[in-house]
Amino acid sequence: MQRRCLILVFLLLMPIHCLSSKDKIKVSKSPLTPEQLEVYGAFLDSYLPGSAQPIYLSNKTHALTLTYDDIHGTCLSGIHIDRSQETINIVHMLPTDMANGRPLTLVKLKKNNDALLDKISAQASRTGATEEEREPGILSVSEIAFDPSHHFAVFDFMLDCGNVCGHSRTVVYEKIDGKWRDAKRACSGFIS
Repeated sequence: MQRRCLILVFLLLMPIHCLSSKDKIKVSKSPLTPEQLEVYGAFLDSYLPGSAQPIYLSNKTHALTLTYDDIHGTCLSGIHIDRSQETINIVHMLPTDMANGRPLTLVKLKKNNDALLDKISAQASRTGATEEEREPGILSVSEIAFDPSHHFAVFDFMLDCGNVCGHSRTVVYEKIDGKWRDAKRACSGFIS
């Protein structure tokens, strides 16, 4: 019952966005900008602190989806972001050097990730990993929307670790003293 309630709440909070055939998501031919890579790097460094176990990261971003509460609540309060077609209909491939010393393995996602998750779990069991380490999941990050001054960056991330396991959250990063940091704003998210 509790799981059904969580799913219902999640569905109600997520915006409904139907893509027509002309609005299909396309992979950008341009690489990510150095600034986008800095934001993703800051996020990964805070998400993976001291992780000895590799994290599987999607090699492609996903479209940024903001909820009504993100836009009209405290998450983006006082921040005007550029919600151009770029953040809605364009995704990027992450460069192979995204790992850059981080415990990451880039993977190609499929519509159904169960087979990939089973393969990751099987590889971990062969290495003597614990139960928790066998369920690392696949992390993916969305496109980034910046405010006009590029002082704030907004994106979301998702961790898929199976049929009944995962979490997602919208995050706001702020550039302070030349470095991107989590602004710790109250944004939407879910845990299952």
